[in-house]
Amino acid sequence: MPQYVSSAAITCMAISCFAGAAIPVGLFLFFRRKMKAETLPFFVGCAIFIIFVGLESILVNLLLSSPVGSVITASTALMALLGGLLPGLFEETGRLVAYRTVLKNKLDNDANALMYGAGHGGVEALAILMVSMLYNLAFAITINRGGIDTLTAGLTGTELAQLEAQLSVLTTTPAWHFLLGIVERIFAVAAHLGFSVMVWFGVKQRKASLYLLAVALHAVMDAVTVVMTQAGLSPIAEEIIVGVMAAGVVVLGHRVWQQYAAKA
Repeated sequence: MPQYVSSAAITCMAISCFAGAAIPVGLFLFFRRKMKAETLPFFVGCAIFIIFVGLESILVNLLLSSPVGSVITASTALMALLGGLLPGLFEETGRLVAYRTVLKNKLDNDANALMYGAGHGGVEALAILMVSMLYNLAFAITINRGGIDTLTAGLTGTELAQLEAQLSVLTTTPAWHFLLGIVERIFAVAAHLGFSVMVWFGVKQRKASLYLLAVALHAVMDAVTVVMTQAGLSPIAEEIIVGVMAAGVVVLGHRVWQQYAAKA
């Protein structure tokens, strides 16, 4: 295994780390200044994401650690069902709950739907991009300073194998691959904005079908992602497919906006 992480790879990690913070901050400023959205929906979106994804994670861990866990993990179809349906249900229900409770007095400003989506998707970008890249950067710097022995000291068996696999990824992955996370998060946040609009107008127009549409589309997107990962598709192919799905969600969200914004 190479004992060095290239400066290009470290630079790309740093760029992705910065993007993890820039995406939510940039969206917040844009919707606040250009569309006159309020501040509260952004932070409600952040909080609801953390709460409902936390609940989802607890349920997933319970299922996977139960007697049926081995059956689920052995089946791509079941993993796709679990990895698609649960995020769709939990996250879209989180939006529904937020709009009907904390944000029920903010529904007169439709730009708040986008601000909520910026918080919901933005905090996910922060967690996935910024935190993970900070972790990678710390490992990369340690490796380049000759600290691999320090990292592996005292580890044996499975733990050592897992750490060595992580280190191998950092030292052998092409630098530009570390930028793909930015593309993936842009697509994901765009989809979150679309879902937020659908559920928003579902609440305002009392149309459960829009909430169910968001759940279904979210579930399909995440399920397809699980299948692609299990199938070992190339990162580029995955991002193209995710991008197409996200674009479809944005188009549908825009149509919902056009249809109901004037009537809300």
